[in-house]
Amino acid sequence: MSTITDKAIAAEVVAARSAAENSPAVGIDEIKGGDEAPGLLDEAVLATVWASETQYAIGDRVIPTEENGLWYILLPGSNGNESGTTEPTWPEWQNGYVADNGLLWQLAGRAPEALWDLSLAVHLVWKRKTALAASLSDVGLDARDQFRRSQVFDHCQAMMEATAPFCV
Repeated sequence: MSTITDKAIAAEVVAARSAAENSPAVGIDEIKGGDEAPGLLDEAVLATVWASETQYAIGDRVIPTEENGLWYILLPGSNGNESGTTEPTWPEWQNGYVADNGLLWQLAGRAPEALWDLSLAVHLVWKRKTALAASLSDVGLDARDQFRRSQVFDHCQAMMEATAPFCV
């Protein structure tokens, strides 16, 4: 299984996982974001693909450019914060380390499903839908047919709560 590294594909997955009839729409562009504004996926970044001569911070996680099914975390004690000009040879053994222009990466385990926490992104979509639904008001069409928009809000709020990340 390869990691989803394309933001547009990740946004499509999140949209599909949070789709529901009769709930406010959250567009792909709002999920993905763009040059002008960040998207909901930008709040759920797990890792990036390693890049040369790039600034990294302690705790950043990367996957190799040639995927090997694993990801790596930047350890404290690294001497510098910029990756080298050439990609290191990534270790594939438990707790393996590799130096990268003064940075010290350690194998963190099996790579995630995507570079973004898709479950968190789905939760953020439902949170956005809840905010959109909050502005809706109940409408009475006639004595027999009443549409309660507050039910949409209640549904969105329930889905937001059901998709909330587990915290310890």
